[in-house]
Amino acid sequence: MGLRYVLAQVAVTYDKEAGTHIGVPGQDVLRSIAHLDLPIPAGFIAKGRGGQSGKATNTPWIGVHDPDINENAKEGLYLAYIFAADLRSVWLTLQQGIEGLLRQYKKGKRLRDELQDRVNRLRSFPPLEHKLDGWLEPAMSLNTDTWRAAAYEAASVAARRYDTGNLPTEADLRADLWHAAELLQEAARAERLLISRGEPNPGRLVVEYQTKPEHHMDATPNEHLARFQPKDDSDYLAHIAAHTQRKQRRHERLIREFGEYAQERGLAPNTNVHPRDLTLALPDAECLVEAKVVRSTTTAVREAVGQLLEYRHFLYKDCPPPRLLALFTDDIQVYVPYLESLGIASVWKTPDGWAGSPSACAWGLIDPPR
Repeated sequence: MGLRYVLAQVAVTYDKEAGTHIGVPGQDVLRSIAHLDLPIPAGFIAKGRGGQSGKATNTPWIGVHDPDINENAKEGLYLAYIFAADLRSVWLTLQQGIEGLLRQYKKGKRLRDELQDRVNRLRSFPPLEHKLDGWLEPAMSLNTDTWRAAAYEAASVAARRYDTGNLPTEADLRADLWHAAELLQEAARAERLLISRGEPNPGRLVVEYQTKPEHHMDATPNEHLARFQPKDDSDYLAHIAAHTQRKQRRHERLIREFGEYAQERGLAPNTNVHPRDLTLALPDAECLVEAKVVRSTTTAVREAVGQLLEYRHFLYKDCPPPRLLALFTDDIQVYVPYLESLGIASVWKTPDGWAGSPSACAWGLIDPPR
């Protein structure tokens, strides 16, 4: 199901006067979005909203969330396709949740001023600021004077307008969504920085870099040795089998999405293989899969390499060695040949589906590039 089709369907079927009940065409389209296979970034989730408690909203919308950042549109940062009240336009916007601020700021100018102040602080974060070209003009306008629409307009960190009667191509819509996802990641980093600084109104963001505390250089040789206490193989194997990792929600969704994709290709996925993320039954071997959410490409690749080699060494001592696959949410670019040199295939999500390295193609994990 394409983005272009879904946006067009909402635009032509939504009727504010028809309420929110099941059987109302526009509302049914919005409700179905959570269950559609939309081309959204790996691990993201999409939800449609057309009002609540039987009352339809003037401005229906589709939220697109990174579950590691926020799944609740009432507060925090998320992406959304928000339709103007006349349904002639729809905006892809990086939004701030407004519901969580209502108790303190109410529904009027104080709320809009606070949202705009937060927008200004986020936009001044250098990594985000450098990616906003083409996303600030024109300012978002939803063609209605309701307090909620005005709050959406004030809360928009970045936005792009589409004419619903002349929507861009599917490829362009996907490319815009992928870029908006990058904006969301950078805005979330800026928000974490603001929170860590603990300043209610810090003005323009200043990026600060802090080094890790130095080890005591005057420690005696015996003290240094006391810090070095390696375990033997049997201790380490027990540790691997028993340890618990903190898994991000987007990480788990990535595994599920790829597992479902692999199953469609006739490859039996298995997630009941703790502490491994996933294994696939290939025709001639088992494939060990390590999944990584890409925040930093370098870090994601290093972690994938370390865990794949570690698990192969400790968990396959008495078994035929598995094939190794590193699974990513995003393209890892220059690291593909590096992984190939280590015998590790790689696969990642793209706006058009799944792509990967030559080994991944040779093993039947993805289709050859066209």
